Amino acid sequence: STPSVDSDEARQQQVDLETAALRTEEAQLEVTLRSIREQTQAAAASADSLVADAEKQRTANEAFRRRVLEARHRNVSNAMHEFYKQIAAVSKEDLLMVLSEIQEALAQR
Repeated sequence: STPSVDSDEARQQQVDLETAALRTEEAQLEVTLRSIREQTQAAAASADSLVADAEKQRTANEAFRRRVLEARHRNVSNAMHEFYKQIAAVSKEDLLMVLSEIQEALAQR
């Protein structure tokens, strides 16, 4: 074989080696990219789950707050009703007596 054929073969071998190295690197990059995609999808699913949990908690908190407000309203309504019942039970004579005691106390000042 002639020197030019030898150098062509050597060049071809070098090109083949570089091509093989590039294919190996490309395959490694594809594996890395696939892994990154999987991790990104897992992170997105985790974030979606966290958002859904937060939404459930917010809904539960709102329902609890509403129940507390309703209970407070009931308590106030019951207390007012009881107060009015007691006022209605006081006789006219008792009211006049209390009023006269207040007037006497004011007069003594």
